[in-house]
Amino acid sequence: MRYKIILPLTVLLFACRQATSELNNAAEDNGSIPAHSLDGTVMNIFVNTKLNTTSTLYRNDISRTDSATDIDLDARPASMLTLVTWKQRPNPRWYGANMPDSLLSVETLRIHLDTFYEYYAGRPLKLAVNPDSTERKIWIARQEPMILP
Repeated sequence: MRYKIILPLTVLLFACRQATSELNNAAEDNGSIPAHSLDGTVMNIFVNTKLNTTSTLYRNDISRTDSATDIDLDARPASMLTLVTWKQRPNPRWYGANMPDSLLSVETLRIHLDTFYEYYAGRPLKLAVNPDSTERKIWIARQEPMILP
């Protein structure tokens, strides 16, 4: 009989604590990403366990859903792809899981009659020069959308 009273009171006591706001502020942008870069939908998500990074590839609504099978980047006129990369850190609420930490880079690839590639890096993000820009353009353009059931 005593447990029927003590157990619900104990649950109520520990369940009714003050909620704390634990937002992941380290992963947010401080306004240094161009606003047009993140317009659109998520196309794919990548995790690099060797570099301990996670990346999200966004596409605008104009870009096609199919990927270019050849290197003809002009096959997708007026499309824009943006790859955002974060450093990872351990998730304190889930053992063995990682979550985004600080923002590392933003790569924007605009494809119209020609290709335009921008690379932002640093803290805060600033326009920089990527020595692998040719390979990165091809790699980003060849990514296929993730398939969701």
